[in-house]
Amino acid sequence: MSRVDLAKGARVIVETLGGAQKSDKVLVICDRRTTTTAEALVAAAMAVGAETLLLTMAPRRWHNDELPSPMAAAMKESDLILAPTTDRKSVV
Repeated sequence: MSRVDLAKGARVIVETLGGAQKSDKVLVICDRRTTTTAEALVAAAMAVGAETLLLTMAPRRWHNDELPSPMAAAMKESDLILAPTTDRKSVV
């Protein structure tokens, strides 16, 4: 996927699907395999003026594994959470 297509998709996710606005707190969570996608989401959220935070974690064993407590705390304070992540099962 080209960077242009990624940026367009990120804008749709943030603005249309997420409804992010200037007053919102947006949290983007990624792992080392999804940083490019996460950076596009951060750029889209910042473009609407949202206060945006990017947190990176190691891939979890499963998608529903417990998150680190600081990450869970940040989620509670966020208006919109976007989490393009993978799990260890996804590794070929």
